Amino acid sequence: MFFKLIDASMNDVPSRSQLQELLTDRSHLPDEILIKGQPYRIIGENIIGRGNDSVVWKAVDAYGRFRALKLRLATSGTDNSLIQEAYKASKLEGCEAFARFVDADEIQLRIMEESHHVVCFVENFVDGVNLGEYLLNEGETISPSFMREYVRGVCTGLRALYECQLSHNDLHPGNVMIAAPSLGATSNERRIQIVDTGNIRSSTRHELDDHHHFVFHLVLIWNAIRRRRDVVLKDRRFLAEVRPLLAQMLDEDHTIALRDPTLIVEEFAGAYDRAMAPARDEMRPLNGPFEFISADHIADDRLLVEIFAKSCPWLDKVSGPDACLVTGPRGCGKSTIFRWLSLKAHLHKSVAEIDEELRIFGIYISCGADLQNRLSWIRTDQDASRYRGLIVHYFNLLAVREILKTLATIGRRSERESHWGFGATAEAAVYDFVVRTIRSPQSGMVRGVSRIEHAQDLVQAELFATQIAFQQADTNRVTTTPSLLGDFTELLVREISSLRRTPIAFLVDDFSTHRISEPVQTVLNQVIWERRASHVFKLSSEKHGAVLNDELLATSELTRERLEIDCGKEYLALNDTRLSAATTQFATDLLNNRLRASNHLGTAEILIGDSHWEDGSLGRALAKTGMNPKPSDYHGLQCIAQLCSGDVSSLLHVYRRIFELGHVTESTATRVPLHLQDLAIVEVSRKLLELVKTFHPYGNEMHQVVLAFGNLVRRLLQDAQLQSDGSPAQVPRIEIDEVHGDAKARLTPELQRLAKELVRRALFIEMEPGLSRHRSVTTLRWNLRRIYLPAFRAALTKNDAVKRNVDWLQQFLSTPTEACEQVSREWGRKSIDRQLEMFEKPNR
Repeated sequence: MFFKLIDASMNDVPSRSQLQELLTDRSHLPDEILIKGQPYRIIGENIIGRGNDSVVWKAVDAYGRFRALKLRLATSGTDNSLIQEAYKASKLEGCEAFARFVDADEIQLRIMEESHHVVCFVENFVDGVNLGEYLLNEGETISPSFMREYVRGVCTGLRALYECQLSHNDLHPGNVMIAAPSLGATSNERRIQIVDTGNIRSSTRHELDDHHHFVFHLVLIWNAIRRRRDVVLKDRRFLAEVRPLLAQMLDEDHTIALRDPTLIVEEFAGAYDRAMAPARDEMRPLNGPFEFISADHIADDRLLVEIFAKSCPWLDKVSGPDACLVTGPRGCGKSTIFRWLSLKAHLHKSVAEIDEELRIFGIYISCGADLQNRLSWIRTDQDASRYRGLIVHYFNLLAVREILKTLATIGRRSERESHWGFGATAEAAVYDFVVRTIRSPQSGMVRGVSRIEHAQDLVQAELFATQIAFQQADTNRVTTTPSLLGDFTELLVREISSLRRTPIAFLVDDFSTHRISEPVQTVLNQVIWERRASHVFKLSSEKHGAVLNDELLATSELTRERLEIDCGKEYLALNDTRLSAATTQFATDLLNNRLRASNHLGTAEILIGDSHWEDGSLGRALAKTGMNPKPSDYHGLQCIAQLCSGDVSSLLHVYRRIFELGHVTESTATRVPLHLQDLAIVEVSRKLLELVKTFHPYGNEMHQVVLAFGNLVRRLLQDAQLQSDGSPAQVPRIEIDEVHGDAKARLTPELQRLAKELVRRALFIEMEPGLSRHRSVTTLRWNLRRIYLPAFRAALTKNDAVKRNVDWLQQFLSTPTEACEQVSREWGRKSIDRQLEMFEKPNR
């Protein structure tokens, strides 16, 4: 039976959208639709859902089973696409998170006296309501447990999609159903099911779209819990635990973003457990060795200190009394070490232990947690100038609050006066300074609350008032001056005797333009660059992320005013070969500390073991394998340490994948097979390389650059002339002669921006300028970040470099494949003798 005729007086040819709208009107639908000979009778007078180009009706089949019919007008070439879409939907057959795909067909329906092709997808009907309806109707009952189960249900679906290399492509709240309990269920718990598999595509960028849709769902649930009238303490703790997880899920750097569905489930389950469990004095063990890959999510300072690897190669440089700027890629451990250097993180330990480990009175300030959300909207010089007073005031208050938190903890220790020199007189002086500074009345102190704790309350109230001033554009509010922190630290040094031997250091973490805009940084630099003997500032930033001048254009000279520690340059690229042993020890300690904190029996030495190659080096082993590489070349602690070179997030991702493939449990005490270690390392490398496409800006361009150069490195390892010592060519470095000055300055503006992003993202590590082979000029030196080399089965060390001029650099950034092919041709082939060695010698 076909569609009924529509009013014949309509002379105009209806548009596609008008025809599509007719599919929503029950009066124009037949009583029964045949799909490949199977009848489906439509039920009800209204559609149960709709998308951009489709509508969904409830129907019943010949056996009385409820089905969902999705109808949409066909387009040219639908036959092939329908088969492909049906095939992709059928691949999810075994996943309980999806409504089961039943059938699909293209049928003919008569509309406006003309026959039109209509695509029909048939799915199991899900008895329930979609997420949007559920939040609207059940808002007062939305709980942390619902959010935990929602995460588990959707992540099951996302994991299935990723494993099948598919994406849903339309994962809005209307396509996730909160379903009634299944038949025979022993509990009343609702199920989470994803519907509308008719839009499924092969995964490309849509995989990221699915993830962003999912985060949007979680934000809706988070807000629903927050709006409830009966939110209890446990619920508030859960919201506080989850908020940084949502931020990490949206982190623009996908190498450290929380995107793996398995990890997301673990993190949200851990957040729920921590929020629901009663507070305990003892440190909570890790749920697993790879919980909290990001230091931002470790709320317990004791746990952070416990799992921190003090063998970090750059700890000694950062922990001294000098001002410094620590630069490096996201995930290299900057936040972890800054938090570890804060005194408050160690105040659960004895005085002797603290004095042995710390040389500074560290005060930690997180730009990501404390400043980004409040100041990220200020993007222009005009706005920064207008709100300059409030910006400085807010930063001052944050720094003072963190000092007061540390002093409050000291004030609860028995040796507060005997060791720290923080007695009643010093406490009163600090309190009086705070009251005078923020012009707050001294009345209102609660009995039993110390002056320091009350000062914290006053500062917190002023922080809130300042936020309101930002929102109301109240630029006339009385604010503190850029000299406030200097005045405060001078008072602290004068009143607290321990600060005369232990300098105050403000540890400002992630002071990068992706967190704090350049105009805001410029305003804050008047505070940061102020020279006072009573304190120093230590900043961490991504490469090129920190602005080094203030509003008066006074530029800081790093070599004179502060030490720059480029962990990307010094440790990721391992430009100092003496650091090899140190990085191996760091990689070992990092894993062992986490294994111990999660009560695992095995150790890094047992589970991973040492690296060993019959040919003496990884480079020789890889070159020998040719087009049939051994599955065990990448293995062992030395290889992993050299691969990641202090890059904490990459280390943990590699270790986690090795443990997954090796099925390592708490009781495992045997080594993970070498071929599984190799497989894990290559998988992580390829995944991180693929994620480069998602970077903004220039994601695709940067991916092409790295892909072309990585392939070149592999080709030269395999085919280029052997080195004088018989080792294969290992050339992960580019060297550009700067005959006419700065090589990057000679690039076009667009290519300059691309080059800056390649270094900022640490796809290439920019080394210190070297001396040219001509001995007359310097060279620009870029080293491909080692974590990407296993994706090409390339060696991790360097014994030569691609040495070119600026014209080639411009070609390399514009057309990387052609530029690298040119190099490959010029390097030539290996010697005849080396080629003959590739053949197996006959037995004599």
